[in-house]
Amino acid sequence: MLAMRSSLVAGILLLGFGSTGCQSSAGDPVAPLPGSGGDGAECAEGVDSCYPLGPYGADIGSVIEPLCFDGYVDPSQGTGEAFRANICLADLYNPTGDALHDAESPFGEGVPKPLAIMVNVGAVWCGPCKEEADKILPPEYAEYNPQGMELISVLTDSETLGVVATFDHLDAWVSAFDSTYPSVIDPTYQTGALIDTTQYPANFLIDARTMEIAELLIGKPGDSFFVKLEGLLETDE
Repeated sequence: MLAMRSSLVAGILLLGFGSTGCQSSAGDPVAPLPGSGGDGAECAEGVDSCYPLGPYGADIGSVIEPLCFDGYVDPSQGTGEAFRANICLADLYNPTGDALHDAESPFGEGVPKPLAIMVNVGAVWCGPCKEEADKILPPEYAEYNPQGMELISVLTDSETLGVVATFDHLDAWVSAFDSTYPSVIDPTYQTGALIDTTQYPANFLIDARTMEIAELLIGKPGDSFFVKLEGLLETDE
């Protein structure tokens, strides 16, 4: 297993940083959460506030589906089965802007929920995804997470196009880039229902108060993307 891990880490780093777009494959969309709370909200067992109802979409202004992934809340605390959690967008829904995570949350009881969510989708074989994970995401997360931004990094493909990433790939990825933000895999290509997966990376900005998509960028995020994020983090206080 150690040899496999070392090989994967080396493979991630040796693939290098490439062009701005990458090709992959997509799968079936995830089923919506069950139950309805009425008044434009959808409730699910174990969720402390109702999630906005669909129809869901990937266009700016659309509500994003309440997707769930398996992975790590903070990979720097450890990897392997004992550290894995189920991470759901519904857990991050913050309609009042000041909600706290409950006792069942993998983020920890009493931790403030975010005002904005950045969902980053990439693949092991994607050069720009590596540049993002190495140079862009760490400093931006360090700056904006204390202000109310949560980042979820979603790994879809392995080093081979169309072959899904496993936890071995995720463990090697977060180790290679010293990731400290939530990092997950998407073996059923739920994200394929949201984006044209002929291009990676994909970056979503989501308003956690409405779960509406505020921005969708195919490619590495630049200044304008983070200006939009700063707008979502503004409060009346």
